[in-house]
Amino acid sequence: MESEPSKNSHKFNPSSIKDFFKNKDLIVVIYLVIVLVAASNFLQEKSISDHEYQISTGSVPRPVKELLKYSLSGISIGDDISTLSILGRPPSIKENIGDYTSEKYSLKEGVRLHLIYSRNDKKILYIATDWEDLKTSIPRDFEGFVYGKTTLKDLNHKTGSNGYAYTEIPPFPDSDDGSMVTLNSYDLEDSNNQVVTFVMRVTPSRARYLNENNISTGMDDEFKLASVILADSSYLTQIWGQNKTQDANYKPIRRH
Repeated sequence: MESEPSKNSHKFNPSSIKDFFKNKDLIVVIYLVIVLVAASNFLQEKSISDHEYQISTGSVPRPVKELLKYSLSGISIGDDISTLSILGRPPSIKENIGDYTSEKYSLKEGVRLHLIYSRNDKKILYIATDWEDLKTSIPRDFEGFVYGKTTLKDLNHKTGSNGYAYTEIPPFPDSDDGSMVTLNSYDLEDSNNQVVTFVMRVTPSRARYLNENNISTGMDDEFKLASVILADSSYLTQIWGQNKTQDANYKPIRRH
């Protein structure tokens, strides 16, 4: 005697398949499958990585923008004074000024280097280079600027403005040797609050000729690059003051 099938048993039933096709329910199933596949692909395309999720939810900080490293004679603002060993020589002049120390070096090819650092944390805050007698040479890290050749007009063209001047420094001060000097400063983009100042100079003999002949036009061709200064902006505020006069077209610049 055959046992009755269990109510929970599963058997293939041909007649139900025929009914399935007759009722056209298969079309509905196929449609649902297509919708599910499409939805799955869409979600995969729109999904984000674990790292992106962590950033969007604040689980991890967003990447810090990389700071640009500016230097003069291989020295950068914020460097420890141990970096000065790359100069390969002791300073020719060294003096303490309050909490700071000033050092001057005479390097090869007529390069003169002036550094100021804090004695508290041993960090460099001020770097200046100039060429004796305005010998034509290119300052490191500022491509396109040439000592003794780049004019004030060139500077305006390269940077888009004349920058800004610290008002406690006269715009055209006469130096001790009778030359005329102007200092044009610019904030450096992505540099952690650093300022570059281009010192533009008219030689004593040329300044004397211009004064004797009352020549005041075309002066932006007369001033030529004499020195480049890199400095921490907070330190400059201490020594040059907070007040500035800014060119109407001024904007920060970055290394080219």
